[in-house]
Amino acid sequence: MDNSERQSSSKLKKLSKLKLKKYRELTNSFLIESEKILFEALNSTWKVDEVYLSREKMKLINTLNEYLPHQRPNIFQLSDKEFQKISNEKTPSGVAAIVKKKKFDIENLFNHGEQIIPAFEKISDPGNLGTIIRSIDWFGLNSIVLSEESVEFTNPKVVRASMGSIFHLKIYEKIDLNYCIELARKGGYKVFATSTKGEDIRNFNFNEKYLIIFGNESRGISEEILKFCDDVITIPSFGKAESLNIAISTSIILYEIRRKDFI
Repeated sequence: MDNSERQSSSKLKKLSKLKLKKYRELTNSFLIESEKILFEALNSTWKVDEVYLSREKMKLINTLNEYLPHQRPNIFQLSDKEFQKISNEKTPSGVAAIVKKKKFDIENLFNHGEQIIPAFEKISDPGNLGTIIRSIDWFGLNSIVLSEESVEFTNPKVVRASMGSIFHLKIYEKIDLNYCIELARKGGYKVFATSTKGEDIRNFNFNEKYLIIFGNESRGISEEILKFCDDVITIPSFGKAESLNIAISTSIILYEIRRKDFI
């Protein structure tokens, strides 16, 4: 094995390890895939360290060069076989990149005057979280809080489901929600919980600043957190389903809040 082959093998091992949570945490980086998500990252303030392209996708080089003034990723070519080894997709897109993870300080969250800040307690499904992040971005919010024991936002399924929206938000993770509520109150925020047994969301005007807490997909919000909330809101049911998917309920609640802006 010559030197170039050894370097290639070492690089593939490094990329493959990013499938593992512990290695993502160790290196403070994660792998993204697809052309769309790559350009969302390049258009953001997140640091793209390395870009990997298949032979077919090398035609993107000229477009990538447009980002070089503020992003200077090293660009490498991989074969289709090599992409199969590193990819989290059944059918790799031929576009991947390593992105450095950003960390945000919860101490500063409630000082920016954001009207609505959503927080999630022990959300566990990566597809749900990715869709939620995308919805939060769609409705023009800037931040999301993830409690301790929540799925990590750099999980490949979260990144894929977010369609690049993770690069548009400040994501506060591994947060003690009790402490978050304490900071919110100091910042002049009301704290609302969401539940199937709350008061109809249509009865609220949302004309102040709010921290809105969503619970775990199967267990909802814990009693420990619930007792510190000012109110409990719900989406009224018109059928026989026991509950809504957390990503769907998040979108409905955010829409209802945004709708109030125009009434």
